[in-house]
Amino acid sequence: MRVLLDHNVPPELRHAFPEEFWVETASYRGWEDRSDASLLRLTEAEFEVLVTLDTSLFEQQDLDSWDLGVVVLDVHPIHPANLRRHVTSLLSAVRMAIEKRRGVIVTEDSVTFAP
Repeated sequence: MRVLLDHNVPPELRHAFPEEFWVETASYRGWEDRSDASLLRLTEAEFEVLVTLDTSLFEQQDLDSWDLGVVVLDVHPIHPANLRRHVTSLLSAVRMAIEKRRGVIVTEDSVTFAP
């Protein structure tokens, strides 16, 4: 499973994924300054899912038009140690997003499909 971590996701979170996932960061790719639409286009071409902290992405983009899953991590504080606490939920959300090619939101206490 090919996963891209947006530039706003701490890059060390990629180490929390098991070996079945191939994870890269937008920063590693040099994509950190891309617009949302450009990033989605690039991600769709090479990855199955984008993981981001951008909670407004679902409102700003028509994600139904992309053949891509998107996971929004809406947990606070945005600190690697806190994000690691949500790895089980994140992995579940990534699998859901890939399978259904939909948006999924991870909050402190739930994993749900985006509206």
